[in-house]
Amino acid sequence: KVIDFCFPDKDELRASHEARESFVFVFTESDGRLKYGHCMRRTKRDTTIMECMCLLSDLSCFEFFQEVLYAMFKTENLEGLLSELIILPPPPPKATLSVKVLGPSSFLDETYEFTRVSEGVIDFFPLFERLEPDRSVAIFASMLFERHVIFASKSI
Repeated sequence: KVIDFCFPDKDELRASHEARESFVFVFTESDGRLKYGHCMRRTKRDTTIMECMCLLSDLSCFEFFQEVLYAMFKTENLEGLLSELIILPPPPPKATLSVKVLGPSSFLDETYEFTRVSEGVIDFFPLFERLEPDRSVAIFASMLFERHVIFASKSI
């Protein structure tokens, strides 16, 4: 279930004071294609409830989807933003996607620009410089055997 990937730490999860946290998970479809889940979680304002938005894609463009998720949390017209995004193809690498969401009147229209910086290049160096060598080897071995690998951290 996708919700299990969105809340892999559900047993230990407590509402945090962090404004939001973002992460990506990857799973393999039955035909071998990779599917990326881009998630952003935050504590709902004035509550202790964690909420999460997740976008599933064949693309691994972390920065692009992070911008989209941030806009989804920020907008007053989530349905309008999603209905515009769903009909547009993703921009090619190093291009910008402009999305105009119509408000109840023209002065309430929202315009968003999402830039696709690169094709999912993730710098793993900060992760591995903080891990003990035996943990790094265990992670690498799990990846080779295509086991589930979930990274959880109190901070990034």
